Amino acid sequence: MEQGAARTYLMTPAMWIRRMAFSVAVGAFLGVVGAFGSYGAVPLPQRLAAWIAMVCFGALIYPPFTVLAIVQGRRWGVSTWFSLPFAVALASVPVTLFAGWATAHLMGAPTEGWLTRYGEVLIVALPAVAGYVGFYGLLNRSAAAATTTPAAASPREAAFMARLPARLGRDLLCLQMEDHYVRVHTATGSDLILMRLRDAVAELEGVPGLQVHRSWWVAASAVAGHLADGRRVALRLRNGLEVPVARAAVPTVRKAGWLD
Repeated sequence: MEQGAARTYLMTPAMWIRRMAFSVAVGAFLGVVGAFGSYGAVPLPQRLAAWIAMVCFGALIYPPFTVLAIVQGRRWGVSTWFSLPFAVALASVPVTLFAGWATAHLMGAPTEGWLTRYGEVLIVALPAVAGYVGFYGLLNRSAAAATTTPAAASPREAAFMARLPARLGRDLLCLQMEDHYVRVHTATGSDLILMRLRDAVAELEGVPGLQVHRSWWVAASAVAGHLADGRRVALRLRNGLEVPVARAAVPTVRKAGWLD
């Protein structure tokens, strides 16, 4: 999964709502067809309840396992497609336990051995997660291609700008670190990208701006003024955002003329 795809795979509330709606539909389909031999042995209402519950539970479990594995894999220089099977195999353990509970209590059917049930979970989960990750990788690459204008930026700037969703445009204001993510603020909004702040700043080499705090990088064109309250210093950006300036960075920021 590319960094932008990982962000999309895990993030927004709207995405979670769509994912859960899709999971309900998949669970209903599996319940209607009676997957893994449940058709003749279990009445339809129980099948629907069990399969919908199992698929929705998986939809909650697999994304964080997958993204954490990809983040760690990138730190080790490991390909996404190498990390992904390990993430799915690990996440399938709690999903298998839940599937056993759902089979016994929602379907009212006898449960298979743990290894058999685990294998069935993997059969469903591996292609589903791989397909989901691959789909959003293509989606984000297409969006990146649509927003990249090579003539308007240096190669390094273009490399970072290619990560932005089209709706954010290219008027970059600042970057904000949030855990394993960088929140990108532009004149039209903000979004998250799965990468380290220092890597994002490196890709913006040549773009006028400063890292004013361990968690913030600010573009020179974004600064509209500053605020000072005792020892606290902050920059006010064109969009009204206030960005804290670390005490150690104040001399550099003042030298840049942002505190005049």
